[in-house]
Amino acid sequence: MKKSIFTRSILHVIIICAVQFRSSYAQDPLLSLSIFSDNTSGTDNIISSTKSDDGLKIFLTGTSDISGNTDVFTIALALDGTELWRHTYGGINADVPKEVIYFNGYVYVMGVYNKISGTTSEYFLLKYAEETGYISSAVYTHFYNVELFDMAINSAGNIYVTGSSVHRSLYTESDIFTKALSGNDLTELHEHIQAGFYAAVGKKIVIDALDNVYVWGTIIAVSYGDKDCILIKLNSDLTTSLTPQIYQSYAGKNDKAIDAEISANGLYIYALAEGSDNTVSAEPHFALHKISTSTFVRTWIKRKGINLAGAYYPKDLLIGSNNYIYLTGQGAATNDIYNVAYRQNGTVLWESTKDFGFAEYGSSMCYENGDIYIAAYCSDNSLRILRYDGTAGTYVWPSENTTYAGTSALTKPSNIFSMSASEIYVTAADENIYTDDYLLLKYTDTAPRHSASHEKLITSIYPNPANNLCNIVFSDYAEKIEIINAQGEIVFEEKLYDSTEHTLNISSHADGMYFIKAYFRNTISIQPLSVIK
Repeated sequence: MKKSIFTRSILHVIIICAVQFRSSYAQDPLLSLSIFSDNTSGTDNIISSTKSDDGLKIFLTGTSDISGNTDVFTIALALDGTELWRHTYGGINADVPKEVIYFNGYVYVMGVYNKISGTTSEYFLLKYAEETGYISSAVYTHFYNVELFDMAINSAGNIYVTGSSVHRSLYTESDIFTKALSGNDLTELHEHIQAGFYAAVGKKIVIDALDNVYVWGTIIAVSYGDKDCILIKLNSDLTTSLTPQIYQSYAGKNDKAIDAEISANGLYIYALAEGSDNTVSAEPHFALHKISTSTFVRTWIKRKGINLAGAYYPKDLLIGSNNYIYLTGQGAATNDIYNVAYRQNGTVLWESTKDFGFAEYGSSMCYENGDIYIAAYCSDNSLRILRYDGTAGTYVWPSENTTYAGTSALTKPSNIFSMSASEIYVTAADENIYTDDYLLLKYTDTAPRHSASHEKLITSIYPNPANNLCNIVFSDYAEKIEIINAQGEIVFEEKLYDSTEHTLNISSHADGMYFIKAYFRNTISIQPLSVIK
């Protein structure tokens, strides 16, 4: 028989600053909200956004759909939400941008042109002056279907794009397509094709300080093989610099390239993939590779979400100026927001799972002054902003419930970035009742960091050593309860539904120290539990 011993000396309170929830913040960190539209009955959708180097302008690109015809819009905004200039580009069919980047006073937008029934043989590049808008455009004809996924610029101002291209003669197969274009007059400079045996796509392009070009992609390298990830290193003229290498999370499964970044010293590529499990279920998981840029030797691979019920889908990777590596996405069977931070040696710095009772995922991240900001999407039609201490992994503000809710069916984040030491901006698509608009949300990071309310959620604990059950009474409705071991791992969790008390069965837990953690909106209460036989 086990004896349950409880002490009640520890009580932790976590704060929330959403306007619609109870809050002890002195101010809401949301400074302003700007809603924009094309002023027609059409549908606006943000695809990509970026900022100027001086931090004074924001640039957006997306699609505007009117009567079945999809055009590309590009907009410059001041930090107060004022629209500085707007340009619309398109042909008679669907034109779709993929990326916008800023370099030395110019804005570049690339995408696919005249897209009909999901196929196109053309892609475009637009060039804008930062202050005045449109300068020039170019359309490039490819030999068959081409799709673009990422764009980067080197120190000389030349543009590099990557994606997938249907094979020149085998139209049922595709290759990784990388192109260099002049940032001056938009002429084509160089091309590189990495052949695939069935399907191949360049997902992320990274350029180092020496103008070496790295492409992180997905490829089927052998006939009838599985999908693997591939890293390609090219010179600035797109000649091969190093033999491309194939990387897997587990052998014999399908992997999918997601994102990649280069370390500050240029010695390593941190490459993120959606890996497949080595079990029969083959559930997707986070797979982070650390790869030497000089040899392509993989130093380590770290996985999160393997051998668990439910899939883990990675969405974004970020290297902070503190040199920690941050990942965000979706995890667990309940489709929660999952975040994890790694040290350079591959050990976990911290990890966090946030569940709002819906399907949600972290979408985009930025780093500012030691903190990580995450823009997340929640299927209750809301955009959620999370802020963590980048080293400790603790909530700063606005915790998990700073929310902007859409008026109809969707508010989906596009990007999040810092513009100064005290302002964070989020761009998002917003579906209104009649039209889709786009949003610019401005947050301040100077709001108070911690609540002083100290509300007590767990009020009473009644253990019963005879049957290894313990009854917990709450001061308010609890929404979720967890049991955490001494190593900080969640060994049990359960959603509650407006419960004022709950009974836990601890018979399956080994002897040792545990913590009972209960949640309700802006309150988290923790009390220790010692299980002794």
